[in-house]
Amino acid sequence: LGEVQALLGGSLRRRDLHAALARAIAQRTERDVPWLELAHHWLEAGSAALSEAVRCGLRAAEQAISRFAFEEAVAVLERVQAAVSADLSAAELRARVLIALGQAQIQRGAGSIGQSLCLEAAALAREQRDPELLASAALAFGLEIKAALIDPELIGLLQEALAALPEQDSPLRVQIMARLGAAMQPHHDLRFPISLAEAAIAAARRIGDPATLLYALSTGMSAMMDIVDPRSRLPLNLEAEQLAQNQGDRERVLRSVVR
Repeated sequence: LGEVQALLGGSLRRRDLHAALARAIAQRTERDVPWLELAHHWLEAGSAALSEAVRCGLRAAEQAISRFAFEEAVAVLERVQAAVSADLSAAELRARVLIALGQAQIQRGAGSIGQSLCLEAAALAREQRDPELLASAALAFGLEIKAALIDPELIGLLQEALAALPEQDSPLRVQIMARLGAAMQPHHDLRFPISLAEAAIAAARRIGDPATLLYALSTGMSAMMDIVDPRSRLPLNLEAEQLAQNQGDRERVLRSVVR
């Protein structure tokens, strides 16, 4: 009994130490936050620190992806996924981690693995009756735009998400409309996907958020390529390029240049 108590006491002390280290690092760091290190300590701090471990793990993955370090992003997210999977009450956290891990897998080239994770997240979102989570899962599932390739599963997921979201303007609704327009082209009525993209761009302008407008322009124009007159597309493309440059989005800058 004494040995068991000693082991339990040692485990608790280690968890407390990791939590204390994480708090100390967070307090003394103003720039270039070491999210990976913070995620490690919060993960080692036990289930009581799960929400903070998820927050830091997601930020660590974003930091890695910004450097195109997709393997690093996948590795930290898999650790976080293992932690949230052990807590049956953390369905929302688990879904958010699955979405991030799905995106990271798609970006590293493992598309089928990533999309399976996104579908798992979508199922959790339905169970939680969370339309925003469902929309995020749908967008992650359709992260890769494949020209002239119709994916019925993607279209169905996007349509389900659009129907579940409130009708008022929001960044998520804009993104779903723009992505749905791109996913549905070519359509037997070419104007229908274009109208979705145009509605997304108009809503983004009403919202007034540059990141939302960039997504609407860059993604929505995929519904217009080779259909809308280039003279009409050019101002939109130039606007997207300028927004991407302002936001440091190199991928969308390059996409605008080649269009």
